[in-house]
Amino acid sequence: MSWTLAPALVTLRRQVDAAFPARSKASDGTIGDTAHSARRSDHNPDGHGVVRAVDITHDPDGGVDCRLLAGQLAASGDERIKYVIWDRRIRRVDRGEGWRGYHGANGHTHHLHLSVTGSNDGRPWNLPMLVGTPPLYVPPAPAIPAPTPSEEEDTMTWLISDGLQVWLTNGIERRAVTLPTDDLGTIADKLRQVVFLGWARNAVKADGVPEVATNAQILASIPVR
Repeated sequence: MSWTLAPALVTLRRQVDAAFPARSKASDGTIGDTAHSARRSDHNPDGHGVVRAVDITHDPDGGVDCRLLAGQLAASGDERIKYVIWDRRIRRVDRGEGWRGYHGANGHTHHLHLSVTGSNDGRPWNLPMLVGTPPLYVPPAPAIPAPTPSEEEDTMTWLISDGLQVWLTNGIERRAVTLPTDDLGTIADKLRQVVFLGWARNAVKADGVPEVATNAQILASIPVR
């Protein structure tokens, strides 16, 4: 059957191509293959013949870092977004959900997947990496309670410090985000990346200065991952 790509996705691809003309398109995708057609997928044309999903190749050397693209899409507040999948994580933006583990056969480590809603809105995407403006970082919460323990790995979303370095934890286990030897600039860069991707609920002020709760007593009881 004949098909068209959703206007929002046509615009996004044009913006990405214009911003990064040398990027690789090796893992780009629109309409699904035979495997996609056998299951529900936004890569399949809908009842109107519209494909509402696109894959963008991860190519940091060519300018397209899908880690940043995923974070900027999720943080954009654009109501056209249905969900984003990147590096074994999915975020259902249309449901107001945060990032969680994605366990499909394709881990989406070579490309980012974006699905959009039924909107025919083709206006330009207001993403920092596409319009040349500084990224907008997540401001800290006014108060940072202790993390609630959870057995689910994909809820490791709390940043907390022991006074020497910053850790990402779910209350059950933890992994290091910064090192004791990192200077302030390095710490801020590392925290921006974690917070901007939506994997942490607190920690970086708009001016980039780290503001992480310190609680060595809590961390002492949480094993290192």
